[in-house]
Amino acid sequence: MESGNTITIPNVVRTACHTKLIQMYQSYCREVEFQPLGISSLFKILEACAASKRTSLQGLDNIAAEGSEGYDNLINLVEDLHSMNVINSEESKELTNSITSSKLYMKTDYKLHVQEENQCATHCRTWLLSDPKNLAFQSICNHHHLFKCEKCQLFTDMCDKIRQVNNSSTTSEELKEEFNKDLDDSIIKIENWGAHIVRTINQDSWRLERLGSLLQGQGIIIMDWAMKFLPQRFREKQTDWFGQRGKHWHVTVLIYVDTDNNICVSTGIYQKIISPKDRHVQLI
Repeated sequence: MESGNTITIPNVVRTACHTKLIQMYQSYCREVEFQPLGISSLFKILEACAASKRTSLQGLDNIAAEGSEGYDNLINLVEDLHSMNVINSEESKELTNSITSSKLYMKTDYKLHVQEENQCATHCRTWLLSDPKNLAFQSICNHHHLFKCEKCQLFTDMCDKIRQVNNSSTTSEELKEEFNKDLDDSIIKIENWGAHIVRTINQDSWRLERLGSLLQGQGIIIMDWAMKFLPQRFREKQTDWFGQRGKHWHVTVLIYVDTDNNICVSTGIYQKIISPKDRHVQLI
């Protein structure tokens, strides 16, 4: 920095292009009434910051990968309707554009709109994370949900339209049933992706809140599975890794406040060697 201070930026994974990242950042700055840097400066910052570009989320975030796959399946279903002359080219293009727009919104802007309390139900964490059946896992909102998000509603409307078009077609009942089954599977994958985003935002919010309130002698332990050596397939899914022979890494991170009120991080990597005759855990 110009002041001489050094800011360490960790290596992160980006799933959006630089232009979209800057647009999202500018939108957030407008919401919090903060004056950001110029566009050229923001591009230079992104070029200087370390990051890994990821075009496939398989093995990194399977829920997001399956959600993206759900949108692709919706496009395939629309193409099937067009190929069977159930809809014309203009209707096919309109539905495809709606699906693409909804996917882009879920991938980028949706996470910026989700808040702890919001008068839009699909953006309200308190309402979204409440169990509709179990009272022990419900929270009461201090507001009414009076608004609807056009982008969120777009997903519901286009799925309803696809189902309606299929049900009113002249194809056989067997094909209609099979089509609706594929449609339901795609909707479930996309809804699971949205729920995953909300849970991630909620967990990050809790973590930042607790880190800000740590006192001397207090700490937070984060345990996670890192990776496995010797993958059997190129870019294989996490689900394909389980049950294989190989070396697993389990990472434990302790974040604590020392006697000088500095936040410190201590990391331990545990290696688990799995073989038919040898089972033990060792600290690297």
